[in-house]
Amino acid sequence: MNGLVCVTGTKGAPGTTTLSLALAAVFADRYSSVLLDADPDGGTLAARCGLPASPGLVSLAADARHALEPSAIGRHTQLLQPRLELIAAPPSSGQIQGALRTLGSGFAQIMTTDRTIVDIGRLRPGSPSVPFVTAASLTVLVVSPTVDGVAHARDQLGQLETLGARTSVAVAAGGYPPSEVAAALEVDHAIALPLDRRAALSLPGAGRLDRWLRRTALVRTVVDLADQLDQDVEVAA
Repeated sequence: MNGLVCVTGTKGAPGTTTLSLALAAVFADRYSSVLLDADPDGGTLAARCGLPASPGLVSLAADARHALEPSAIGRHTQLLQPRLELIAAPPSSGQIQGALRTLGSGFAQIMTTDRTIVDIGRLRPGSPSVPFVTAASLTVLVVSPTVDGVAHARDQLGQLETLGARTSVAVAAGGYPPSEVAAALEVDHAIALPLDRRAALSLPGAGRLDRWLRRTALVRTVVDLADQLDQDVEVAA
């Protein structure tokens, strides 16, 4: 297994970007890590973190028009935390999709060598973010705990299964409890994502995780997920 993790969400599911940011922050507390905005519907992480959209995904694609060299990636990242680099993306879906198609599946394979969290937004058939899913150790699917949300999640899980993805389900706060959502989706377990707005708003400018953030419900939940991922990587090694 490798260190690449994708985060995706069903239609209407909140918290995908927050989970991506929190998981990247937890990993960066342990390793040098990368957070990549690869949502074909439009990037949000740069604005969320108060950073420009460039350098980032689009400038990297322009640099790699003829060949993508792994050493070039560092020229297109921005420092988000002491050990966390962000590959930002603009809000324009056309620019992101064009960049992802230019970079191709080779880019996803390169990113498996680092602890990388990829926010791919909502997964659709033929999405240019599919190579990240097929290359990743794990894809976390964020589900809205409603009747509609579960119905959309079934469809998403079917797509992920077709791609051969190893998937964990995370249930947003509100609505049906995670145990009922897991039973409806016929999965063994679902992670409960707490509603923790203060922690979510504090993550972009947090630097390294301080004592207060570590004790929040959001970060404690994500630490447990990161611990399990680390164990899986060690076992596979």
